[in-house]
Amino acid sequence: MKIEMNSIIKKLNYIIFVALLAIVNSCYNEILIIPDYNDNVFNVTLSESAIDRILEARGEQFYISPLPKLSYGSVPLQLDHMKIRGQSALNFQRKSYSVNLDDFLVFKNDTNDFIYIEKFKLLSMVYDYTYIENRLSHILLSQIGLWDLRSFYTQVVFNDDKHQGLYLFVEDPEDYLIQNKDADIVIRRYYRGEISKTELADGITTSESEKYSADFNDIYSTLLKFKGKQLYDELNRRMNINNYMKKMAFDFVVKNGDTTDEVFFWAKKQNGNSYFDILPWDYDDLFTIQPHEVGRAWAVGTVFGERIYETHADVLKELNGKLIFSIEDDIDYAIATDDYLYNVYLTQLGFVLNKLDVIIDQAFLDLKKELDPYYEFPKIIEQSKYDANETSADIYSKNIAEKHQYLSGRIQFIMSKIRNQ
Repeated sequence: MKIEMNSIIKKLNYIIFVALLAIVNSCYNEILIIPDYNDNVFNVTLSESAIDRILEARGEQFYISPLPKLSYGSVPLQLDHMKIRGQSALNFQRKSYSVNLDDFLVFKNDTNDFIYIEKFKLLSMVYDYTYIENRLSHILLSQIGLWDLRSFYTQVVFNDDKHQGLYLFVEDPEDYLIQNKDADIVIRRYYRGEISKTELADGITTSESEKYSADFNDIYSTLLKFKGKQLYDELNRRMNINNYMKKMAFDFVVKNGDTTDEVFFWAKKQNGNSYFDILPWDYDDLFTIQPHEVGRAWAVGTVFGERIYETHADVLKELNGKLIFSIEDDIDYAIATDDYLYNVYLTQLGFVLNKLDVIIDQAFLDLKKELDPYYEFPKIIEQSKYDANETSADIYSKNIAEKHQYLSGRIQFIMSKIRNQ
């Protein structure tokens, strides 16, 4: 693992804070860590002018300055920096944050292993209807092997008394992949196979980074060079295409409307060559009527020529009954239109459905157990008026029950469709 000596020293110094932290419960094969703190609150101490700037800013990412103080419950944390992050939340009063500590937030799981988190996100979930979609996705994705990050609900408060509502704590994905998966590079994909951002592990040179980027681009070039089993083999040599298909399958099941730019590709050397795997990201647009490529010609891949979908019917016509939700990206389109790839995809879809069918009821029970208590906080419900959709205990209860019923039924429906294909 690529951990610098100063990180090791910080861990040793920070061990004195462990006694101040309550033991947390783990679930789902001890991957997702759910805090059991009564005081599960991040308190940010900063000037009134800084608060005003945060709440009033729109469409702007910036570092909070001067550097505020941060504590989690009764535990003071040493900040390196705290930044307004994301895209969708920038135009709302309740912002999302990237937090980099100069020490560690320490958890202890039920196997008595210490978990050190130096970088994390505090997501305001302004588009996450009744706050269920991201966390539900994390629980379900963990069961199909696509999610290892720790995430849990928490609260954010300014200066001990200015409540900012409910947040979702998520480990920083890029830092997690570099530290825990030994990734050399993490690429955030943009539309049309472009790269929007890269994060490098320590010691990776510019030339190595450029080679990884070129190899990522070559994945898209491969789509035109080969067909059938040969195309599958070539993709499989370059990336974990089966994991990519699992993500596509999951997105189909939950009708994820925002897929193309909400995925990280991370890579390291395998047998001397670049090899990419994926990490899904940001599931706040589930249960949508149509995929994002509808009416968004500028976002649709062009490897196979210009593709325009003015209506959802145009997408469905292109798919011709294929059990895929979105074909905005060219990899997804290739999987949908190549018979061999699609048959492999159906195998992965079957895997996903079988896994979800077993745990879907328990997943919703666990989600309710985590989220129900926060709907007893009037300040959390009050802050939701600043989100895309205001919530309440009644709205939440109705929505989570409806989505449980819908998703359970959809799993059964798709399973029957596979049997008839």
